[in-house]
Amino acid sequence: MSTETLRQDPSPRRPKAVSLQHALTTRLREDILNGSISPDEAVTQDMIVERYGVSRPTAIPAILVIIHRHGILKQNMNRSARVPLISATELPDIHRARKLVEIDTFGSILHKKPGAAEHFESARHALRDTMRALLRNYDENQNDEILRHEFAFHELLISLPAVPVLQRMYEGIGDVARLAIYQNGVVPPPTLLAQQHIAIVDSLELGFRKNDWEPFREASGAHLLEIMVIPAGAEPPHIVDVPGF
Repeated sequence: MSTETLRQDPSPRRPKAVSLQHALTTRLREDILNGSISPDEAVTQDMIVERYGVSRPTAIPAILVIIHRHGILKQNMNRSARVPLISATELPDIHRARKLVEIDTFGSILHKKPGAAEHFESARHALRDTMRALLRNYDENQNDEILRHEFAFHELLISLPAVPVLQRMYEGIGDVARLAIYQNGVVPPPTLLAQQHIAIVDSLELGFRKNDWEPFREASGAHLLEIMVIPAGAEPPHIVDVPGF
């Protein structure tokens, strides 16, 4: 892969020129999340250099960012980094973590944060783009593309309050959730996801307009339960109410 190709931002949003270091980290992250790099493959400096055509000093920071910030590479002492294999029994715990970040914490911050309503209005076009992307014709082998647009929607939502610490919290749990869903093949129909996204956006509009946030909790809770399919026999997540929201 040439460095020119690497510098093209693979996100569902508008492509832009980025630094080589950022581009490498983004591409490595995406290749892990879409299954191009499997749990059987050692992610080493040499592998990064050969696969992406970058220098060794450029490869090291990208690996470290994916390990420490995104949590989708694991490295034991004196061993190469590898993609973790996430079992279906871990999905309930991942669901609980997503709910704490994406509904409880996000919601509590959003309705009190000055300027959040304006950010929501300015993000409407990008949110619609992710929903339209889910309405394309996908075949059964395109779960990675469906999940890319699904999680792009949630990344946009998390950015609405413009709170960096919240976005950093989501980077890890969001990527682990996406990897878990992909590995376990539990992706709902994209048309259903798009419909649920519309319900979430409508509930946010109602929240800002009437200060009624219960519809957002209900729409988001239903969506997370749908996307984080709970294995048979596993304990269902317990939804905890947060005072004041």
